[in-house]
Amino acid sequence: MAMSASRRRGHQILYFCVAILSLMLLNRGRRVWNLTPANAYDLKLDLRTAHPEVLMALPQIGPARMKAIRDEGRDLPFQSIGDLERRVKGIGPAISMEIAPYLEFESDSPSRP
Repeated sequence: MAMSASRRRGHQILYFCVAILSLMLLNRGRRVWNLTPANAYDLKLDLRTAHPEVLMALPQIGPARMKAIRDEGRDLPFQSIGDLERRVKGIGPAISMEIAPYLEFESDSPSRP
């Protein structure tokens, strides 16, 4: 059975995240690549399905903020970066501006037929 395009894209994102996390672990925080705005924003994360370690790879997101994001978004998904900012303590305008290019929200996704 053929894999759908969205599922294939999901696998590509997962493999990319695993590769980045592996590099981070192997190099213990030393930067070994240079992500520029031109290619860094190609990866869009869905806060509902992103793995905790992937969330913590976002700028300014550590274990406490990651847990707050997961807890607050568990029952009601975030609709926008403004919604995330309003609902999660510790996410203000500065942090939301840093992480917004990496996030995808339900309102950003094309509607399904």
